[in-house]
Amino acid sequence: YESKQSNGWCSYKIDFESMRQSDLAVKQEGHVLRSIKQERRVRRYMNGGQTNPAPVWECAGDDRGQWFAFPAETAILLEERFASKSPCSFISRGFMYSM
Repeated sequence: YESKQSNGWCSYKIDFESMRQSDLAVKQEGHVLRSIKQERRVRRYMNGGQTNPAPVWECAGDDRGQWFAFPAETAILLEERFASKSPCSFISRGFMYSM
């Protein structure tokens, strides 16, 4: 993990293996499934305005300034793994992540 603090936001860089759902169809046709090594920015912040604010995890999209929030169950997993620095794997928005 690499952490950067700016304007109240925490940004993290997470290495993961990325596999698009479209590549899964290629495998079904007998071709080799592509696994692309990438580094994509993930940010974490506390969602204010609540009595017990919850951490929100977002992943940078393909376009500049584009961010996607991970589903609640994925955010919980990320928060647990982040606290313990233990590895995990999950699928979100058509990508498989390993961190």
